[in-house]
Amino acid sequence: SSHSHFGSNIVVAPSPPSRSPRVDGSPAFAEMDALPGDAKEQVAEILAGKDLTQTSLKVVRAELEARYGQPPGALDAFRDTIKTLTTTEIARIQAAEAEGEEETPAEPAPASSAPEPAASSGKKRKSSQADEEKEGKKRPPGSTSKRQQALMSRKRFSEAATHIALTMGTQPIKVMPKVFSTGSCGWYANLKVPSQVDGHDVMMQMQVSATIIGSKAWAEE
Repeated sequence: SSHSHFGSNIVVAPSPPSRSPRVDGSPAFAEMDALPGDAKEQVAEILAGKDLTQTSLKVVRAELEARYGQPPGALDAFRDTIKTLTTTEIARIQAAEAEGEEETPAEPAPASSAPEPAASSGKKRKSSQADEEKEGKKRPPGSTSKRQQALMSRKRFSEAATHIALTMGTQPIKVMPKVFSTGSCGWYANLKVPSQVDGHDVMMQMQVSATIIGSKAWAEE
């Protein structure tokens, strides 16, 4: 089997079969020349099930160091690579979650719990009922996805879609069209945005991910 040399006397496989930190007593490397080949999968496992709003790049890097049997700070040289792996995986998770969301119709209130309408509100009640009849019955769960599955192709989306303009505080933001790795189409932005807290200037890492429901089923062309 192929091996990668990270030190003069230590040989390890680039993609260790175990996903847990080493327990065989082998010494930690003082330095790594490159991230192992399974770093992407390791990052995905670290992020799986976590609260993404509470998971920082520092936490991900520390967990990677523990999984590879490295001392704290050993992967600092790979900050940018780990950041790219992490933000890409977060975008994939968010796109998959957005794609899986279905519309849930509101449950009607029990008839017995509704008070009798006052005489003065009779006209309003009739008007409301008429409006509901015009709109038709509420759509069943998943109807939006089914309705939009054949709207266009991914190629047509890429040609026709334009950016969405947002404002965060006083910062204008352009959210650009994107075809996600899952196959879904939508808009995505990942950027730093300045803000203020208690009179202090702070910099935030902001990510916007908007997925068109049903677009995962669109044809390529």
